Amino acid sequence: MFEEEARYELDVRPRVYGWASGALSYFEWYRDRIVASEAEYVRRLLADDQPPNVIAHSFGGHIMWAMLAKRGFKFHNVILLAPAAPEDTDWHAFEDKFNRVRVYWSLKDEIIGFARYGKMGKYGPRNSHPRVESIETDLLHSDHVQRKRMKEYIEFLRQEGE
Repeated sequence: MFEEEARYELDVRPRVYGWASGALSYFEWYRDRIVASEAEYVRRLLADDQPPNVIAHSFGGHIMWAMLAKRGFKFHNVILLAPAAPEDTDWHAFEDKFNRVRVYWSLKDEIIGFARYGKMGKYGPRNSHPRVESIETDLLHSDHVQRKRMKEYIEFLRQEGE
């Protein structure tokens, strides 16, 4: 367990689904296969009735978006870091599936601009929702996952509902 997570008594389960290759941009079936695999993994973790908190980066943001918007998963607080998710997401369409969402994005992101399936990590969420925060940063793509930023993320995840 990471030192920060231990201090906050969090159950942390890092998940690496693999390298986000160029095939993600071209083949929807390939993205759907990864989402299905990760959905099954998360379904096995959700043994209790408590929706989990989630931090997702890059294509992981696409996976979380797909689980919320298309697969009906329910999460508590969600942090999307430079997500490769559609920037025109209608959060109201599945607002019963999350407590709060915070999206960190940056015009300086040098990776997400190439994603054909969503550029929320580069341009931010375009549709507002009272429980979705849009945080513009000046970070490069991988800077979002630096250890020094974890305290801010953990504090958000620990927040209760409205």
